[in-house]
Amino acid sequence: MKKYFISLLLLMSVHVVLAQDKEVQKFREATDDSKSGNYKEVLSNLFQLGTSNLTGPNKSVEFNSTLYGIKSIFCENITTDKVFSEQKFSRNLEFNTKLNFDEQFKYKGFSGGITYALINQRDKDVANFKDTDLYKNLQFLDNELSEIQFGFVEQLTKTDDKELSAKIEAINLATSILINKEFDKIDELSKSNIYFDKIITEFENRNKSIKLVDHITKIHELRDKEYSDLEKKALWTVSLNGTTNDKGNNKKLTFGTVFLQGFKHLELDIRSNLIYSDTLIEKSVQRLESRNSAGLNYKMFKRNDQSVFEIKLYMEYNSILKNQLADEKKNTFLASSDFRLRVTKDIWVPLTIKYDIEKSNFLGFLNITYNFGKEDEDKLVLNE
Repeated sequence: MKKYFISLLLLMSVHVVLAQDKEVQKFREATDDSKSGNYKEVLSNLFQLGTSNLTGPNKSVEFNSTLYGIKSIFCENITTDKVFSEQKFSRNLEFNTKLNFDEQFKYKGFSGGITYALINQRDKDVANFKDTDLYKNLQFLDNELSEIQFGFVEQLTKTDDKELSAKIEAINLATSILINKEFDKIDELSKSNIYFDKIITEFENRNKSIKLVDHITKIHELRDKEYSDLEKKALWTVSLNGTTNDKGNNKKLTFGTVFLQGFKHLELDIRSNLIYSDTLIEKSVQRLESRNSAGLNYKMFKRNDQSVFEIKLYMEYNSILKNQLADEKKNTFLASSDFRLRVTKDIWVPLTIKYDIEKSNFLGFLNITYNFGKEDEDKLVLNE
């Protein structure tokens, strides 16, 4: 009987740890679900494969990966809470590569560089989830209910009750439902399981100033606030990318920055790029230009808390700062829109439409983005 009791205690201890880890994993998944397609194109979680401008003259195939994603291939325990929280630099650093082609898919050159997130509030919240009031209150509830469970089981094992196994099973069931917050099952099962009321009474006897229902309500309120705030978190990245021609000669250097700020269904999007380039045509002409845009991304439709259709409306202002060519204007304004459709969980199809305000011309660009790699409770694996 003693061996049976010790084994049972070990199993229940593991159950409590798993329940708390499950909450951490649930928050990670909710954080990922809160990210729009527009957000993931700025900074990928793990790996991202994409094609740009499929219908235009300058096409490209892109592959982006965070340092964290690369490490995940070689380190099985990188998703555990302790290791994950130590990977801030790796999660915020992304490597960017791109193969460029002309209209006939003839190779034109290569682009490569890095992106780093100076502000990545959602990722920070995931890493610090165990410091939140939500997690601390959940941990308190789980520990209290588990100790009560241990006490009831210990009392039963000291008796010769013929229904020992059935009663222990009833205690485990009641405790599991309370720990996992499956409250819709309580009213129905409490009629046939007396341990629901016994566990609730014991909890309130141990914590005179806390009513279990009030504590559960508090947890729900904290969870709703924590999860609803996810979409409002800011992201600010800076990037440096270089481009060569088909002969490997340096052609362009781009320094860029992107700032995103969520407002529930809306997302403020501000971008700026400073581009140094060399025409390398008849003679070397070194140019400097600025490309800027600002607008709002609207998550129009959602499915299972994930954005599935988005529309971004924004204005672009481009300016030639040095060595303007004879056939181009120094300043241009464009009214632009992106329509982004989520085909599967990981595949987005963005369509960009630009309108030249001065020339009254429309331009369209079709892209495809595939985000792959996923995290589960034990390890990170590539999607199959």
